[in-house]
Amino acid sequence: MINQLIHPLASRILILMEALRRGFSIDELSELTQIDRFYFYKLNQLLRAQSFVVNNPMSPESIQVGHKYGFGDGMLAELWNVNISEISKMNQDVKYQVTYKEIEPSAGEFLENTSIFYSSYELENESHPFEGKTALVIGRGGNQLGPNSAADYYTTQILISLKKTGYKTIIMNTNPNAVSLTPQLSDKQYIEPIQLGNILNIIDIDQPDVVFLPGNRHYLANQLQQFTNLNVIVLPPDQKVASYKENQATTAVDLFVQKGEILPVTTISFFKHDNRTDIHHINDYQEPMTNWESDEVSLIAQAIDVVNVGEWQGLVQVLFDKTATGKYSCTGIRPVRITETAFLTKTTGINWINVLVRKYLGLLDMNSLRNQIVPTEHKRYSIMAAHFPFKELQSNRNEGTTKQEVGSSLSFENFS
Repeated sequence: MINQLIHPLASRILILMEALRRGFSIDELSELTQIDRFYFYKLNQLLRAQSFVVNNPMSPESIQVGHKYGFGDGMLAELWNVNISEISKMNQDVKYQVTYKEIEPSAGEFLENTSIFYSSYELENESHPFEGKTALVIGRGGNQLGPNSAADYYTTQILISLKKTGYKTIIMNTNPNAVSLTPQLSDKQYIEPIQLGNILNIIDIDQPDVVFLPGNRHYLANQLQQFTNLNVIVLPPDQKVASYKENQATTAVDLFVQKGEILPVTTISFFKHDNRTDIHHINDYQEPMTNWESDEVSLIAQAIDVVNVGEWQGLVQVLFDKTATGKYSCTGIRPVRITETAFLTKTTGINWINVLVRKYLGLLDMNSLRNQIVPTEHKRYSIMAAHFPFKELQSNRNEGTTKQEVGSSLSFENFS
């Protein structure tokens, strides 16, 4: 515990709270961490509030204390092991209704309409539903470098596509610095924790026609899909649905599946680093595949044969491993990942996020898409190379996993 207090990790806030639970004094913690005592007093208040809520379940006083200290209805339901609908009913009975306040950047000096809201439990609600079709987009949370930066790009493209299809757009994200919260990209922004209770509160006020949820929110997806009155679209799809026969690949075929039709998009070759072809170390891509002139047509046919249109929809990647004899063995099927979707958008000239949004809204023009895709006609190689922070961190590591990359570069190479 002392070692983790002195050498902080990303989970530091949890370590600080655990230290308080274990009886470390505020003076000791301030000396060990060089953090001002003020923050430890605040953390202590949160721990006392949590203790009160846990020890007084399902009471109006506990709900009031919980709301005051930032415990959402979903958190209260989890602490008390009850359905969130019971918490909602108690809120109505004791008139603890969430309200939303508009952010005022000039402290009242000027009249401004920011359309950016945060929740409170005051009396007046300043957020009102739109007329016409509305869509709520749930952001990815903390905007970190690498894959999560690509995820925020993905979210912004969803917002842009929804606006083009005539929807009023609402974005909910917990990080005010996220690009997806740029006011020009949406009609309303909520800076809120991405938790079940907070989402349901916004849905109750704005009554969206459709809710877009990112695939990494497994718990939220399961919970929201239980509400049969909600139209929930998980995009990008959850990578947990991937099916692997082996944990390695050298080549892939990207396909687009619309109901019973499969359209080939392109082929990909993966770069080998230190002879590692395991999936978690595949960071660099080349489009089209190596030896595409001789192998691409047959490999696409092989990929189409293994895809069951009853199980797979949208952008799908079929993975292959090229054996020593030169044959390709299928090693798995997965949804095309966020970073690769961005890569395909740049290399094919087709905005695949827009295509996916229109697909799940039932607005996709398949004839137009068919005319844009010419999978076996290539003009050059497109190469995406991942970047890792090891040099900047003075680490002696050379290669990392897909979760450690902080960005990538795109380059092009003419055929020899």
